[in-house]
Amino acid sequence: MNYNINKKTIMLHGLNDDIISYFKNKDFKDYYFTFDDGLASLYKYKDFLKDIAENNKVIISVNPFIVNEACESEVNTDFIECFRAHDKIKYKSDFSHFLNLEMLKEIIYSHNNIKIGLHDCDHFLGITYKPEYSFINSGITRLHSTPEKLSLKMKEYQNRIMYQIAWLYKNFPEEKENKIIYFTWPYNDERQFYKIAWRTFEKKENKKIIYFGKGRISGFWNYYEKQEKDENDRENEK
Repeated sequence: MNYNINKKTIMLHGLNDDIISYFKNKDFKDYYFTFDDGLASLYKYKDFLKDIAENNKVIISVNPFIVNEACESEVNTDFIECFRAHDKIKYKSDFSHFLNLEMLKEIIYSHNNIKIGLHDCDHFLGITYKPEYSFINSGITRLHSTPEKLSLKMKEYQNRIMYQIAWLYKNFPEEKENKIIYFTWPYNDERQFYKIAWRTFEKKENKKIIYFGKGRISGFWNYYEKQEKDENDRENEK
């Protein structure tokens, strides 16, 4: 499994006019822009995604379970924070703020530098509305877990990975021939347990997993601007 260390990575979720105006005034080149969750506001700004893809690589990372459910909903492309969109699923079974498959494909196929990625790992969604995938829970890596329990959880999580890969190959068949699969860690939570499962898949299928997690820079313009200022201050102090 390979962490991207050669290029800077900007982490975003949805888009709105303020975020767009900030990035339009910046000269980004050879960056990765990762958009977690596949929020529907990306569709409203799909031309912007193509613009930044001219000099950068854009990764739209989705949870296949959410995309499938969004296909049954009327999509709302208004901006919403990711945690609020998740709460709407959790408490109201409302998937309207996420891209459906048709919209997702339109964005992915609009530019060669826009790529599909996977994002599901430890989201609450497996427990909430997919009981057959409810084996993911916060207790699996606790010290009191027995080797037998961990072995069972590992097998089940590997099955979960294969579900995501099957979805990817079915809906984006060209990915079957690609050697690279992009994966973004939910909440940047890079758990060793899950890394082992992905490494097993990587070796078995002869694939290269490029994943994005803790090294990403928050793309909300105010956070990024503060981090940029802090970096400049540190440089000036040298």
